[in-house]
Amino acid sequence: MKSEKTVLYDPNQDLYILQLTAKKYKWWWLLLFLLLFFIPIPYSLKFNTLDSIKKDILPDTKIILDCNNKQQEKITNSEGIAKFYVKWDILIVYLFRSSNINFEINITADKECHQQYTDTLDFKNIKSADLIRLELVPKNINILVVNKISNSPIDGANVEITKYINSKTSTDSKKTNPFGLVSFYFENSDKIFIKATKKDYLSDSIEINSMDYLCKNDDSLILRLEKIYDPVPRPPCEGCGVFFTGRLVGEKVKNSRGLSIPYFVDEWSEYVGSGEYTNNTTAFPKAVASSFDGIAIDSGTRLIIFAEPNFKGDTLLDATGPLIINNVIFKSSYTYVNTITFPDAKVQATFPPELRTWSETDMQNWSSGSVKIICE
Repeated sequence: MKSEKTVLYDPNQDLYILQLTAKKYKWWWLLLFLLLFFIPIPYSLKFNTLDSIKKDILPDTKIILDCNNKQQEKITNSEGIAKFYVKWDILIVYLFRSSNINFEINITADKECHQQYTDTLDFKNIKSADLIRLELVPKNINILVVNKISNSPIDGANVEITKYINSKTSTDSKKTNPFGLVSFYFENSDKIFIKATKKDYLSDSIEINSMDYLCKNDDSLILRLEKIYDPVPRPPCEGCGVFFTGRLVGEKVKNSRGLSIPYFVDEWSEYVGSGEYTNNTTAFPKAVASSFDGIAIDSGTRLIIFAEPNFKGDTLLDATGPLIINNVIFKSSYTYVNTITFPDAKVQATFPPELRTWSETDMQNWSSGSVKIICE
């Protein structure tokens, strides 16, 4: 209790009167003030998770917040954000914000195929939205280099990788072993460009996103090299070759026109040995230039003709000799061509009438493809 003094003037008596008044303290104000220091209040913390290199957001990241021996766990949303509400007393907030005493919280972030992130933050320096940057877990990646056609491994191919990290590049290269394999250590980067090369092969390359690939369970990738075959036709050998002509294959008889004699190379024909030829125009150019209408396949020789260069497209023909094939578009006008008797007894014995036939489709449309001649 406290007394207050008040001086009053009475004009009737012409004198001053001293008045004493007792005043009580309102203690509930003090009680309320003290309680406020200890009322828990929520303090908001927000964390944004990003890839350390590409700055991509990382949803579905588990974040554990450890504050004052109390843990909270959150999963980041589709925007890579997790929000926490930590309750502290006003007195604690005041004291630690305004003093030199450190008050720390521990953070742990986990995401599949990323390295675990841990950090300790000083309470006084916590921002309204702290960034958490995660690193991908590096690993060894096996690169297999194979033949595009046969899928057999290629020994000695040069594999070069270029990593792009924050506008900077780094390059490394290795040779494949006899199994066509080479291994590189992949780590987090913006992107990785991989190229395989070898003499007499067309190169193959691939560009990968490190985040996508390092998170795969598969630890290998495949590059396929397409062999460049010699465009110059090889000469035939005994029992191994194919006769191509821009005429029909037959014997020149009286009044006959547009026929080529087997194995007699003239202005319209070629006799080609074994090989894989990526373009018919280089394998038998004279036959192609003069419309390509006849084939004679040696005994034991296999001929495969593809609709497109580089052994692509439909298989137009897959036949093994001995066999003569003439263009079906002339079937009605040259009915006799497959029954002619060849004067050369050896040719006649190799190609009797029963081993001569007409093509299933117009052979002139086969000119732009590719061919394989295979001998036993």
